[in-house]
Amino acid sequence: MVTIWENIHPDSLSGKITLSFYEEKELFLWFIERLMNEGKVKLGNGGEFLTGTVKEQLDRFRASFPNTPEEMEYGAFNGYWFLSDACPAGLVWIHENGYQDWT
Repeated sequence: MVTIWENIHPDSLSGKITLSFYEEKELFLWFIERLMNEGKVKLGNGGEFLTGTVKEQLDRFRASFPNTPEEMEYGAFNGYWFLSDACPAGLVWIHENGYQDWT
């Protein structure tokens, strides 16, 4: 998730556009939703997949997602909320051969 988040950020676009934190967050969640709908990723934690529809899973994820850059870094490992216990799930990449890459 960290790599996707870092590349959603305007700095990854050489500052050509500026997004608010909210816009970055929504773009990130839209991208995760697209990957989930395409069957490329699932959300999981502790060896268990989150349950519910893609929308229900993302609604729960969105509800716990930080609302500011400061919240994103608060208590996070290396400044990434995704790597903290507060993050409800990580990405599980689903390969074409069925292999699950838990991140």
